[in-house]
Formats: sequence, C-alpha cells, structure tokens
Amino acid sequence: MVLHKLRETVGDETFDEILRGWPEERRHANATTADFTAYAEETAGRPRRPLGRLAVRRREAGRP
Repeated sequence: MVLHKLRETVGDETFDEILRGWPEERRHANATTADFTAYAEETAGRPRRPLGRLAVRRREAGRP
C-alpha cells in the first residue's frame, strides 16, 4: 500500500527510478525504512515530510 501511494505521489517515471536505484545504492548493506524514505525523497527531489508521512499514516491506521 505504501509503495502504491509513493507511485501516486512521485509519478511512474520517478517511482521506477527509485526502484531501480535503491538496490544499487544499498547492495550488500542493511537499510531501514528511514533510509529508503530519505533515498526516495532525494531521488524525487521532494522534501522529507510529504513522503515520510506515507509510512506514518500506515502506522496510524493500525497496520505494521
């Protein structure tokens, strides 16, 4: 659900860029949700708050 909302927020082209670039960026490393959020925001050229709220809304809805 969060990835679907991310795609709606940043658009298909940027979403594809995020999904292609993320594994290259973090290959052979551990990462947190915050790391992914920061990467997505940087790639999308958007401030932290709007994309960071996607995960928060999911938690508020009682979903893991």
